[in-house]
Amino acid sequence: MERNVLELDNVGRSFGSTPIFKGVDLTATKGDAVAILGPSGMGKTTLLRIMGTIDTPTEGTVHICGKNVSRLSKGELADLRWTSLGYAFQEALLIPGMSSLDNVLLPCLPRVKGEEMRTYREKALRLLEDFGLGDRVRYKPHQLSVGQRKRVDLARALVNDPDLLIIDEPTTNLDAESSGIIAERMKAILGEGGTIVLTTHQDQNLLDMAGVKLRIQDYQDY
Repeated sequence: MERNVLELDNVGRSFGSTPIFKGVDLTATKGDAVAILGPSGMGKTTLLRIMGTIDTPTEGTVHICGKNVSRLSKGELADLRWTSLGYAFQEALLIPGMSSLDNVLLPCLPRVKGEEMRTYREKALRLLEDFGLGDRVRYKPHQLSVGQRKRVDLARALVNDPDLLIIDEPTTNLDAESSGIIAERMKAILGEGGTIVLTTHQDQNLLDMAGVKLRIQDYQDY
């Protein structure tokens, strides 16, 4: 039996004595798209950060590709992030002085050496082309639009071929061109057996794509 890509079991998060959410259960397998819905400030991004191993739950367990995240050492957690996770933030966190290509290659730097870097460079160039940025490879972030920076960030999240892609608000406040390109790339990723978890402010294209919808309000009735 194929393992689940993501499992949340009774996950909760509190800040001090203030609960944000609790009792979140979720299972995602290969090819699933999960949309996390709810108003701003309700904990959607916090839940994504827990799934992406950036934050930790105050209760419950998270399994990624069959591994209990809470039981991993720092080294094992770093290995899991490289082999299995891609994460794109709501605001593209690009290094200002670096080109689009170099920003996409950032996750490779601690892991990839010598001739193997050429393979990843070719992959990064293909990703930028797929996101409609083939003519922006050498551009720095300040030379790109908001939507183009978001696409570079997504290309970076995909450079390691992750099992699980986590995206915070992939199309919010973007131009129609960028939103359309991102939506099409996400459909292609799902078609190739990738798993996506995202938050969205009612983007109908993304909602139609998501087979699983988790409403964060349902876990905040204290």
